[in-house]
Amino acid sequence: MNREASFAGKDRSRPDAETDFAAMMDAAPVGIMFADRDLVLRYINRTAFDRLRRLEPYLREKAERTLGKPLDSFHRDPWLLRKILSDPRNLPYKTRIHVGPEVFDLFVSPVFEAGRGYLGPMVLWEAATEKLELQRKVSEFLCREKEMTEDMRRAAEALLSELGKWREET
Repeated sequence: MNREASFAGKDRSRPDAETDFAAMMDAAPVGIMFADRDLVLRYINRTAFDRLRRLEPYLREKAERTLGKPLDSFHRDPWLLRKILSDPRNLPYKTRIHVGPEVFDLFVSPVFEAGRGYLGPMVLWEAATEKLELQRKVSEFLCREKEMTEDMRRAAEALLSELGKWREET
């Protein structure tokens, strides 16, 4: 596949390639957003849209109104976000955000196209709330196991000590 006929491995010579690509992006299990060089949201996949809809009580915008809005309008420090995302030399970038009760890992990558240069940032956001909860539970389990092992070690030492005393007496 030559560079002129592809964008991210998409074969543009097929008439249905755009539809296939959009269907693939919408089926992705992670939220995907793309903003242009002015950081205006130009694409939001189904997963990202559904998450935005669930998080509306914690956001300034309704999910239906996000497309066409500046990406930095969702951030508490728009200047910082703009500084990071407007320059592809700052990318890739990874961070963790909290939105209401949810936690997300964000991965921001620059999108380039031959002859056009930097098109803008692509943001992948993966739900991390459940993963963090599982890590917390595993950590608690391991702490309990360590405590139980330590309790068993102390009990064994006490038993051996008592057996030693008993042998000395007999």
